[in-house]
Amino acid sequence: MTETNFQEEWLDIRYPFDTAARNPKVHAQFEDHFSGYDQLRLWDIGSGTGNNFRYWFTKLAMPQEWRFIELNEDLGRRSLEKVNGYIASTASNHFTVEWKNESFLELSFGKGENSKPHAILANAVFDLLTPSMFTAFAEHLINHNIPLLSTINFEGMEFVDGTYQDKYYVNCYIQHMNRIQDYGRTLGSDCNAFAKSFYEKRGIKHIFGQSNWQIKETDSALLLATLNYMSEAVPEMLPNDQEKHHFKDWLADKRRQVHEKKVRLIVYHYDWLVCP
Repeated sequence: MTETNFQEEWLDIRYPFDTAARNPKVHAQFEDHFSGYDQLRLWDIGSGTGNNFRYWFTKLAMPQEWRFIELNEDLGRRSLEKVNGYIASTASNHFTVEWKNESFLELSFGKGENSKPHAILANAVFDLLTPSMFTAFAEHLINHNIPLLSTINFEGMEFVDGTYQDKYYVNCYIQHMNRIQDYGRTLGSDCNAFAKSFYEKRGIKHIFGQSNWQIKETDSALLLATLNYMSEAVPEMLPNDQEKHHFKDWLADKRRQVHEKKVRLIVYHYDWLVCP
């Protein structure tokens, strides 16, 4: 399986959980904010395979112009294939979609009102940024008076009725998300607190609401995918080979428990709507 195929599979697995978790108050305010518009221009940053479009295109009553901002060329092309299928299923010509192979950190807006989006959408994006990256991007949107709807921003996770080992390895996983990388320390699980503080200090109107995944014993695909991510991340945070061996044993046992329908997991997230 290629990296792109793996990412596409992961995005497909998580879509129903993202959909169920989306915060109703945040999303209701987003819909209310644009309810009087005859047409809506939406830019989806880090758009992946178009899951934001998949969620919103039939929920918003007005015609929509979408722009996907996605650096992965294979995902970008695949997103257009997928959304064309979604549009065809509605027999409607109220939707246009384009894909831009560029970094959302370098977005530029023209001078005319028709050259910029009515809103920016982002799903599970900002935990990957450093504080300075987020600050520059958020200030850019504020300066152009562009609302931001950011959904499924990671906050933490826990195994239900978890053991001490479960909690220890989850903590290692979260530390890995917050680690220093080549471009600096990423926000990881601190992204929600950092963003909330950022907007409060600037007096920018915002609403935050929880959007947690409730993963049941029968949700084997998402549980195993999460364990696969942990299998890559956790060893990097362990101090020696003996600790890594213990983790390998824990991982094998946890996968066995998933197959036996004995594992439940909560992954904590927040959605935000920011209206400059």
